Amino acid sequence: MPRQHLDALQQGYGAFNQGSLDQAKDTFADDIEWGTTGVWPGMQEVYRGLEGLQEWADTVRGEWESFEVSLSEVLRDEEDAIAVEELLRGRGRESGAEAEMRVYAVYWFDHEGRLSKRRAFTTAEDALAAL
Repeated sequence: MPRQHLDALQQGYGAFNQGSLDQAKDTFADDIEWGTTGVWPGMQEVYRGLEGLQEWADTVRGEWESFEVSLSEVLRDEEDAIAVEELLRGRGRESGAEAEMRVYAVYWFDHEGRLSKRRAFTTAEDALAAL
Protein backbone atom coordinates (compact mmCIF):
# COMPACT_ATOMS: atom_id res chain seq x y z
CA MET A 1 0.00 0.00 0.00
CA PRO A 2 2.69 2.62 0.80
CA ARG A 3 4.07 2.42 -2.78
CA GLN A 4 0.60 3.39 -4.03
CA HIS A 5 0.65 6.35 -1.66
CA LEU A 6 3.95 7.56 -3.03
CA ASP A 7 2.77 7.08 -6.62
CA ALA A 8 -0.40 9.10 -5.89
CA LEU A 9 1.65 11.92 -4.36
CA GLN A 10 4.03 12.02 -7.31
CA GLN A 11 1.10 12.11 -9.73
CA GLY A 12 -0.46 14.96 -7.74
CA TYR A 13 2.80 16.93 -7.64
CA GLY A 14 3.23 16.49 -11.38
CA ALA A 15 -0.32 17.64 -12.14
CA PHE A 16 -0.02 20.68 -9.89
CA ASN A 17 3.38 21.62 -11.32
CA GLN A 18 1.98 21.40 -14.86
CA GLY A 19 -0.87 23.71 -13.92
CA SER A 20 -3.86 21.36 -13.96
CA LEU A 21 -5.14 18.97 -11.32
CA ASP A 22 -7.37 17.25 -13.89
CA GLN A 23 -4.79 14.65 -14.82
CA ALA A 24 -4.55 13.53 -11.17
CA LYS A 25 -8.16 13.88 -10.08
CA ASP A 26 -8.64 10.09 -9.90
CA THR A 27 -6.11 10.07 -7.06
CA PHE A 28 -8.31 12.39 -4.92
CA ALA A 29 -11.43 11.42 -2.99
CA ASP A 30 -14.44 13.54 -3.94
CA ASP A 31 -14.74 14.79 -0.35
CA ILE A 32 -11.03 15.49 0.14
CA GLU A 33 -10.00 17.81 2.98
CA TRP A 34 -6.90 19.80 1.98
CA GLY A 35 -5.21 21.44 4.96
CA THR A 36 -2.60 24.17 4.67
CA THR A 37 -0.02 25.43 7.16
CA GLY A 38 -2.08 28.56 7.76
CA VAL A 39 1.00 30.78 7.37
CA TRP A 40 0.45 31.96 3.79
CA PRO A 41 -1.54 35.19 3.50
CA GLY A 42 -4.91 34.78 1.83
CA MET A 43 -5.08 31.03 2.36
CA GLN A 44 -7.81 29.20 4.20
CA GLU A 45 -6.70 26.60 6.70
CA VAL A 46 -8.78 23.86 5.03
CA TYR A 47 -10.20 23.47 1.53
CA ARG A 48 -12.92 20.84 1.04
CA GLY A 49 -13.88 18.76 -1.98
CA LEU A 50 -12.44 18.76 -5.46
CA GLU A 51 -13.66 22.31 -6.03
CA GLY A 52 -11.90 23.43 -2.85
CA LEU A 53 -8.70 21.72 -3.94
CA GLN A 54 -8.87 23.56 -7.27
CA GLU A 55 -9.51 26.83 -5.40
CA TRP A 56 -6.38 26.22 -3.31
CA ALA A 57 -4.32 25.54 -6.46
CA ASP A 58 -5.69 28.65 -8.18
CA THR A 59 -4.93 30.78 -5.09
CA VAL A 60 -1.34 29.55 -4.97
CA ARG A 61 -0.80 30.02 -8.69
CA GLY A 62 -2.36 33.49 -8.61
CA GLU A 63 0.35 34.82 -6.32
CA TRP A 64 3.32 33.32 -8.14
CA GLU A 65 4.77 33.69 -11.62
CA SER A 66 6.07 30.15 -11.23
CA PHE A 67 5.54 27.69 -8.40
CA GLU A 68 6.31 24.02 -7.95
CA VAL A 69 6.13 21.41 -5.24
CA SER A 70 8.35 18.35 -4.97
CA LEU A 71 8.87 15.50 -2.56
CA SER A 72 12.00 16.05 -0.52
CA GLU A 73 11.79 13.11 1.90
CA VAL A 74 9.40 10.45 3.14
CA LEU A 75 9.35 10.77 6.92
CA ARG A 76 7.14 7.75 7.65
CA ASP A 77 4.79 5.34 5.86
CA GLU A 78 1.76 3.88 7.58
CA GLU A 79 -0.98 1.58 6.29
CA ASP A 80 -3.35 4.41 5.40
CA ALA A 81 -1.13 7.50 5.61
CA ILE A 82 2.25 8.94 4.72
CA ALA A 83 4.23 11.82 6.27
CA VAL A 84 6.54 13.72 3.96
CA GLU A 85 8.79 16.74 3.69
CA GLU A 86 7.94 18.86 0.65
CA LEU A 87 10.03 21.49 -1.06
CA LEU A 88 8.11 24.48 -2.39
CA ARG A 89 9.82 26.84 -4.84
CA GLY A 90 8.40 29.89 -6.49
CA ARG A 91 8.99 33.28 -8.08
CA GLY A 92 6.73 36.12 -6.98
CA ARG A 93 4.42 37.48 -9.65
CA GLU A 94 4.85 41.13 -8.60
CA SER A 95 8.35 41.15 -7.12
CA GLY A 96 10.10 38.51 -9.20
CA ALA A 97 11.74 37.39 -5.96
CA GLU A 98 12.54 33.70 -5.68
CA ALA A 99 11.46 31.86 -2.57
CA GLU A 100 11.94 28.38 -1.20
CA MET A 101 10.15 26.79 1.73
CA ARG A 102 9.94 23.36 3.31
CA VAL A 103 6.54 22.10 4.40
CA TYR A 104 5.80 18.91 6.28
CA ALA A 105 2.59 17.18 5.32
CA VAL A 106 0.60 14.13 6.28
CA TYR A 107 -1.60 12.56 3.63
CA TRP A 108 -4.33 10.08 4.53
CA PHE A 109 -5.85 7.66 2.03
CA ASP A 110 -9.31 6.09 1.89
CA HIS A 111 -10.03 2.35 1.49
CA GLU A 112 -9.84 2.76 -2.31
CA GLY A 113 -6.35 4.24 -2.08
CA ARG A 114 -7.45 7.78 -2.97
CA LEU A 115 -6.10 10.78 -1.14
CA SER A 116 -8.79 11.81 1.36
CA LYS A 117 -7.09 14.25 3.72
CA ARG A 118 -3.99 16.42 3.95
CA ARG A 119 -2.65 18.41 6.85
CA ALA A 120 0.42 20.62 6.52
CA PHE A 121 2.85 21.76 9.20
CA THR A 122 5.91 23.93 9.56
CA THR A 123 7.91 21.27 11.46
CA ALA A 124 8.55 17.58 10.92
CA GLU A 125 7.82 16.93 14.59
CA ASP A 126 4.29 18.31 14.24
CA ALA A 127 3.66 16.25 11.13
CA LEU A 128 4.86 13.05 12.78
CA ALA A 129 2.77 13.76 15.87
CA ALA A 130 -0.32 14.19 13.66
CA LEU A 131 0.35 10.87 11.98
